[in-house]
Amino acid sequence: AGAVQERAEVSGLRSGRKRSGRMFGGVARAVAFYSHGRKHFNRKGWLKADRLDVEKDLSGRVYVVTGSNSGIGKCLTEHLYRHGARVYMVCRNEDRAKTARNEIFKE
Repeated sequence: AGAVQERAEVSGLRSGRKRSGRMFGGVARAVAFYSHGRKHFNRKGWLKADRLDVEKDLSGRVYVVTGSNSGIGKCLTEHLYRHGARVYMVCRNEDRAKTARNEIFKE
């Protein structure tokens, strides 16, 4: 019985070490994630980032936009079309797609 108890204590120590190693690894990852965010996701990073509102010529490029009859998909389709891209609209409802296409062409 004594040998079994010693093995249990030794294995308990080993598993305790593994747990503390995992915990430290998690803390290290969290610190790395935080420091990356502090460095890159701040005012300078925001001002330096490439945006859709910058005028770019997209002629010769082809895009497929899903859900382009309303919401964000429609806004994206309008933006791409205004900048000369060829846009394929993928929608579930053909009538709504035609309505959205006509609205985009009017603008």
